Amino acid sequence: MVSRPSRSRFPEAAARPPARAITSRVSTSWPLLRRRLGCRAAAAILSVAAIVALLTITAESPALADRLVSESNVIEWLQVVLAAGAGLLAFRQARAARRAGQPAVLDVAIVAAMVVICIGEVDLDRILFGTKVISTRFFVNPNHSVLVRALAVILVVGAPVAFGVWLLVHIRDLWSAGMDALRQPWGQSAALGMVLFMAVEAFERPLNHLGSLPPYFAEEVLELVSMVFVSAGLVARSRELKLLSVRSSMSWPAHSAACPERRGRGNSEIDKAAAATVLGTTSAHGDKIALVSFASSPEAGVAQRQSN
Repeated sequence: MVSRPSRSRFPEAAARPPARAITSRVSTSWPLLRRRLGCRAAAAILSVAAIVALLTITAESPALADRLVSESNVIEWLQVVLAAGAGLLAFRQARAARRAGQPAVLDVAIVAAMVVICIGEVDLDRILFGTKVISTRFFVNPNHSVLVRALAVILVVGAPVAFGVWLLVHIRDLWSAGMDALRQPWGQSAALGMVLFMAVEAFERPLNHLGSLPPYFAEEVLELVSMVFVSAGLVARSRELKLLSVRSSMSWPAHSAACPERRGRGNSEIDKAAAATVLGTTSAHGDKIALVSFASSPEAGVAQRQSN
């Protein structure tokens, strides 16, 4: 007697691929796409393309190149847009870190740095008050009232000092998160961008007087390149967070069905583990959070503590 294969009462369930197979495809295909063009390579390609395009414009039309790199023009506003976007991404990542119970000191520092860059590039004080407030001349100018100058001191001096004190209080978390970030491509790209920006600010005067280039050309172009690297790093970090979020949401239903006693627990453990893995943060006891592979482990999504 030949036994017939049993038919499922729910044919649509049989046709649907298992959750682990879907997760396996995501975890194997997406990293391959990221390896083809990482954030550092993408930032380098975009930077070289921008430099070549602007040098070509300079050779063909010096007057147009001069307008593009002048104050409050196209190149400077591109820097502001990139810096604002990077600050917004860092702010979102800081919120994700706090929801996961992890310190967000590095993210807050990035947000503050991007805010300072935006204010400096657009001369926000000059736009709002008609004069440059972030200047020693403003504080000693008797034409401005003492009350206005005192308020400017509180905003221009007091706020950065208070923020610096806050960073010193959380220096261990900042150092740990910074070192973890430098071991990852996104952190290397963002760090390279910030180092380049600070170097340009330090050598601003010599860069503005290169005889073969229009005034401000080297400064503005290098600042644009620095913001490209910072933005590319933070975009890559945001994509990694989204990838781990997709993995956790696709893996949890299958494991929850296999283990009924785990139903109703939610995805908080998975979300915390995923955020801690990408953000590169450590716990208060100095233990790193490592995420077990979703595709290969039956206990996927469970955070394991590995002592340093």
